[in-house]
Amino acid sequence: MSRSSDTRQRTREAAAHLAAGGKRPHEITVDLIYAAIQQGSRTTINDALKIWRDERTKADALGADLPPALADSMRSLWVSAIEHGERVFEERRGALEEQVAVECSRADAAEQRCAEVQAALRHATADGATEKQEHTQTRAELAITREALTVAQTRATDLEEQLAQLRDRAAHEQATLQDSLTRQAAEFRDTLAIRDRSYQAEIDKARIICCRTSTPHAKRRSAPTANW
Repeated sequence: MSRSSDTRQRTREAAAHLAAGGKRPHEITVDLIYAAIQQGSRTTINDALKIWRDERTKADALGADLPPALADSMRSLWVSAIEHGERVFEERRGALEEQVAVECSRADAAEQRCAEVQAALRHATADGATEKQEHTQTRAELAITREALTVAQTRATDLEEQLAQLRDRAAHEQATLQDSLTRQAAEFRDTLAIRDRSYQAEIDKARIICCRTSTPHAKRRSAPTANW
């Protein structure tokens, strides 16, 4: 994992720890985060903190109409899912970036070697017929080097495409997860509404029965008074 990725991850963890300690999201500042993690640039910390606040706001909004215990569980699940997805994405992106860097380095080395071989080829041509054999060998090396350069460039292009696909897939998975959580919250609210209506019906039924039961009893108690 790159240094900036580690800073972003530690920023999220520090923000979550401060929030668990009673700090409100708007009270958590870059200075507090930097004091907690002691690394990274303030720009990187600020960007990561903004993303964390947005996610926390969405999670709070999602659980606004739910009971406190369920809302806390929903927010914890949301935050855990987002953090897991980001960790996986950062790990894969870091690995692909390292591979791209390696392939680019190989391509640079191949280009340098190609230039060196071309220089050697020109030198061999100037030496004339006595260096014909060396010239032939050098041309062969040049062809191999060019082929290696082509392979390295193709590999670098493939890795860049994989990185783009990974970003798209991570964004799609995050959107799918958000839709799933929103749907589950709606279903839970519907279940609570049905249960509340059922409880209210039972209460109304019990009141009716109670009223029917108490009315004859009141009449029986008043009858002796009238006869007397």
